[in-house]
Amino acid sequence: MIHMHLKNNNHIIKKQGKHILLFTLIICLLCSQTLANSSNQTQTHWSEPEIISIEETYHSYRARLAIDSKNTVHIAWKDDSNYNESGSDWDVLYRYKKQGEPWSTPEVVSTESIADCSCLSLAIDAYDTIHIVWKDRSNYDNSGDDSDIFYKYKQQGSNWTQTEVLSTESTDDCNCPTIAIDNQNTIHVAWPDETNYMNSGPDYDIFYKTKPLGKPWTPTEIISTESNTDSFDCTLDTDTQGNIHAVWEEKTIIENKQETWNIIYKQKQGDTWSNSMTLSEDCNKNSVDPKIKLDTNNNIHVIWKDQTNYLHSGYDYDVFYRTNKNNTWSTIEVLSTESTSSINWPSLELGLNNSLHVSWADRTNFENTDNDYDIIYKYKYPNQTWSPLEVVSTESTFESNWPSFAINTNGTIHMSWWDDINGSWVIYYTERDNIYDTYQTNNNNYDTETDGFETLILLASLTLFSITYMLIKKRK
Repeated sequence: MIHMHLKNNNHIIKKQGKHILLFTLIICLLCSQTLANSSNQTQTHWSEPEIISIEETYHSYRARLAIDSKNTVHIAWKDDSNYNESGSDWDVLYRYKKQGEPWSTPEVVSTESIADCSCLSLAIDAYDTIHIVWKDRSNYDNSGDDSDIFYKYKQQGSNWTQTEVLSTESTDDCNCPTIAIDNQNTIHVAWPDETNYMNSGPDYDIFYKTKPLGKPWTPTEIISTESNTDSFDCTLDTDTQGNIHAVWEEKTIIENKQETWNIIYKQKQGDTWSNSMTLSEDCNKNSVDPKIKLDTNNNIHVIWKDQTNYLHSGYDYDVFYRTNKNNTWSTIEVLSTESTSSINWPSLELGLNNSLHVSWADRTNFENTDNDYDIIYKYKYPNQTWSPLEVVSTESTFESNWPSFAINTNGTIHMSWWDDINGSWVIYYTERDNIYDTYQTNNNNYDTETDGFETLILLASLTLFSITYMLIKKRK
C-alpha cells in the first residue's frame, strides 16, 4: 500500500511537473516573441531610394539638402551633364519636392558660369528663400581665373538672382564655402582662402563675411587670425542669440617637422571673435572634416573624423563627438564603435526635441553589405544612449558616398548620397518617417525598463524550466 501510494504520488508529481514544464515553455516562447517583436520595431523604415539626378551616363555628386517651413525638400548638387545646354563643365543643379508631390524639373543655378563649379553649400531663411554658395573658376565680373566664391538666392515663386562674387578681396584661390543663416535672417558665409589679405600670410586662412537683412555684404574678416598654417573645411552654425560659431581643420607641425591636423573652434558675440580653441587636443593623429550644430538650448555639438586610436578605436578613421553644455566641453566620444574600417564624410543634424542625428560612409561589412562604402546612420535623444547603427544604402552594390540629410518639422528624415552605377555617379534620395514616434512607441527599445522587465521574466521562466526539468528527472 505504501509502495502504491508513493508510486501514485510520484506519478502525480511527474504529471504536475510536465504541466509546469509545458506552462514554463509557453511563457518562454511568449517572452521570446515579445522581445523579438520589440526588437523588430526598431528596424529601419527607409523608403526605396530613387535617383533624382539627370542622366546615369554622366556624373552627379556632392548634393546638399535643406527643408523650408512648409516642409518642402530642396536639393542641389554638382553635375557635368550638358543639361539645358549648360555645357560639359561642372554646374550647380537644383530641384525641390513639396509634400505629397513629385520632384520638380531640374534647374541650372550656375547659368553665368563658364568653368567648373564645386563645393556648394545650401541654406534657407525664415521667408523660405533659398541661398546657395559655391566655388567657381569662371572669370565672372572680372573675378579672374582663380577659384572664387559665388552666391545666388531664389525667393518663393521667383527666379534665381544673378550671380554675386563674394570673394571680392581675394586675389588667389578660394576653397569650399559654408553658409548659415541666423534668426534675424543675417547670412553668414565662410571659406578657406590663400590670399595674403590683411597680412594673413600666403597659407590658407578662413575668410568670413555677412549680409544683414536688407543690407549689403560686409567687408571680409579673417577668423583664423592665430593660425600660421593652412586651415580648411570650415562649417558654421548660429545660436538663439544670433551668435556665430565656427569649426575648421588646421594643420599643425609636430615633432620632426611632421604634419597633423586639428579641429579648431571659435565663436563671435557681437563684433568680437573669441580666442581659438583646439577641440582635438587629446588626439595625436589627423582630425579633419568637422561639422557643428547648436540646439535650442544653445548647447554646441561637434563631430569630426579622426585617425587617433582613442579608447581603443584603432588607427582607422572614426567619428568623434564632443558637446558643450553650460560652457563646459565634454570628453571625446567615439560614435562609430561598430566600425572596423575607415569612415568618411561625417554629417550631423538636429531633429525634434534636440535629438542628434549622425551619418557617414563606412567600408565595414555591416549586414552583409560587402566592403564597399555604405551610408550609415545613428541617432540619440537627450539623456539617452546612441541608437544601434542602421545601413541606409542597403540596395547599393557599389560605392555610396557623401551623405547629406535634413529633418523636417514632422521629424521626417530626408537623406541623399551619391552612388556609383556602372562607372557613373548618381544622386540617390530616401526618407524615413518620424524617428521620434518610433522612439516614443518603443521607449527606445535598446535601453528601456520595459525590455529589462521582459528580459527578467524570460530569465525567471528559463530558471523555473530548468528546476522543473531537474525535479522530473530526479523522480524518474
